[in-house]
Amino acid sequence: MHERIAGQSRVGRALVAIGLMTAIGLAILKAHEAPITYDEAYTFLQFARKHTGDILSDYEYPNNHILHTIAVRMTTRWFGDSLFAIRLPAVLGGIALLGGVVALSRRFDEPVRSAWPVCVAFLPVVMQYNTLARGYSLGAAACLWAAVLLVRALDDARHSECRTRDHRLRLIAVGLLLGFAVGCVPTFGLFAAGLLAATMLIRFVRIRPIRLRAAIVDGLLIAAGTLPILLVVYGRVRLKPREWPWGFGDWQSCNRAFWEHTLDWPGAMNQTPAIGMSIVIALAATVSLIGSFRRNETAQSLLLATFAFGVLALVSAKTILGTVWPLPRTIHWLAPFCLLAVLDFVSKAVRSPRARNGAATLIAAIVVVWGLSRWNIKRFSGWEDNADVPSIVEAIERDAAPSQGSTITIAVPWRFDVCVKYAVRQMSQHHWRVLTIDGNAADYVVLADNEPTPVDAILLDNQPISAIRIARRIRRTAP
Repeated sequence: MHERIAGQSRVGRALVAIGLMTAIGLAILKAHEAPITYDEAYTFLQFARKHTGDILSDYEYPNNHILHTIAVRMTTRWFGDSLFAIRLPAVLGGIALLGGVVALSRRFDEPVRSAWPVCVAFLPVVMQYNTLARGYSLGAAACLWAAVLLVRALDDARHSECRTRDHRLRLIAVGLLLGFAVGCVPTFGLFAAGLLAATMLIRFVRIRPIRLRAAIVDGLLIAAGTLPILLVVYGRVRLKPREWPWGFGDWQSCNRAFWEHTLDWPGAMNQTPAIGMSIVIALAATVSLIGSFRRNETAQSLLLATFAFGVLALVSAKTILGTVWPLPRTIHWLAPFCLLAVLDFVSKAVRSPRARNGAATLIAAIVVVWGLSRWNIKRFSGWEDNADVPSIVEAIERDAAPSQGSTITIAVPWRFDVCVKYAVRQMSQHHWRVLTIDGNAADYVVLADNEPTPVDAILLDNQPISAIRIARRIRRTAP
């Protein structure tokens, strides 16, 4: 018999279904409505429109999340270059991610089984990247489903079923999924390392007899799935060895940025609460991990050990490889595990079922309320100023309407250039030239922040929320 699947109440099933359907509906709605961000536009314009061979060989900038970029290329070739077509792979990845959480949560008893999927679905960072056209949702989904399959594989090993055809295919699928995740975003290699290290730990510490030969064969099967994908995806990449291109010099800054990013914190967070939350998570994860090993709980042990080894891999990358501490979006897969650690700790530490369920319900309610309060259909956190680019392009189009068919030259700051280039693709009345230098040659100038209006220009439009303004050159004949 394999490890049992935990039971779930009707209320729990209903809450999970309602929560996930709501989160997915919000993601689909935002994918339709929110204007394109810089990173999304850069991915589409600079990479996804190229041939597959060019995508596989061009990693000049990390915006090319290679397998995700290929997926965007496919959807835009099939459905056109609409925003939803560009974001469709990320939305599907987000749905698969939530499905993976549900599949893993079935190995837990209540209240974790119901509370964890709902918490993950409404965690601000998950809500954001389940919509944003980047490779993170696809990569995270692949990692979670690899964990689902590894739980089954460890059950097979425990019950001497390692020689079945299904077991072998399952491990090859694990390798394919991990290779796919790393092929989307290289830093998912930290998760893959943590997951495989956790699998080895359980295999050699908790499962008897050890069966060393079978364990080696299992490892080779995983490698047989992973290595071909990595060779295809990165074998042609012209990438010089270098540190992560952006990041932090100290762990405190990285830790604070992680919590700001995970919670979509308004403004800057102080170091004290950021470090305090990390300490709480670390203690909860440690206690829960020890408890799960004592109870011989495969899924709980695997996930919590993956969390611990993933953090260890992150620290090792800094201390051994000499990288910078990465930007939080590249390690946002840690966020669902933080929630799992807290919920599992509550389920083990609180003896009264009523108090246990009440505490988990309170945590889930706080996460849902906070996630909904931070959700904005029109803007993505970190790219707020990009949201007004379509408005300024439309304002220019209206102002230039009498000269229909003429060429409009517009000068923009570099951080808006690809957003403007994508926006003008939807405009049919004029031809457009977008410059990032030599603003004197432009008919219109886009100004950001406190940039002064040129003396030879008239302010045409102002977007105070994002601090974007449009100025029209006086030398242009007024309509």
